[in-house]
Amino acid sequence: MNNKKLDMSKPLNAQQNVKKSVFVTTGSSLIGALLFFVAYAFTDNAWFLAAAVILTGSGLAFAYVIKKFEDKYLSNSDENQIANE
Repeated sequence: MNNKKLDMSKPLNAQQNVKKSVFVTTGSSLIGALLFFVAYAFTDNAWFLAAAVILTGSGLAFAYVIKKFEDKYLSNSDENQIANE
């Protein structure tokens, strides 16, 4: 395993942490929803379809809420740092 590609010596800032959490959380929700859609296609069970729709909605809602949070609090952090110096 090549550890040179993953540099763990540099800490992430808040904006990078938020971007990674959105990617992981939304991605996992959408992958889960895809699996539920596949299960629904094989079984025609409405619970699988409901779970897929809920997972899709929750994943996209999470991305939307975090994007609004990021726009409100994290996008102005550079401007605030310059103003405070």
